[in-house]
Amino acid sequence: MSIRNISTWLFLLGVLYLILAINTLLGILFSVKDLMMGIVILVNGSIYLFGLLERREDAKKRASHLLVGSFFSYTLSIYQIVVVFSLWLEGFIGGVCLLSVDVINFPLLFSGLLISFVSDYVKKSFTTT
Repeated sequence: MSIRNISTWLFLLGVLYLILAINTLLGILFSVKDLMMGIVILVNGSIYLFGLLERREDAKKRASHLLVGSFFSYTLSIYQIVVVFSLWLEGFIGGVCLLSVDVINFPLLFSGLLISFVSDYVKKSFTTT
């Protein structure tokens, strides 16, 4: 993986997760207003953006930021799936529907699942070089 590709991915994903953090903090689009989850997403975005602060010649360190951030993103999406499942199960037991579009936080869920493919791509670059 070239340094240009790594830098592009770091910038795009850092900005994406900063926007998702603001979205979650304020509850703007398809998400419930949640302070703690917004802070966690902000930390994830900062992992990507701190990768841009590494020296340009050191592609491995930049790629490691990309790898750690993508694992963390995937973990956040798995957490969202567990939250949705627990709300569905609680509603199933109680006989009411507790699920809504805002509770699911679709942007975080889909971005984390899509970024899992970036993680695989970065892992391949570590094994081939």
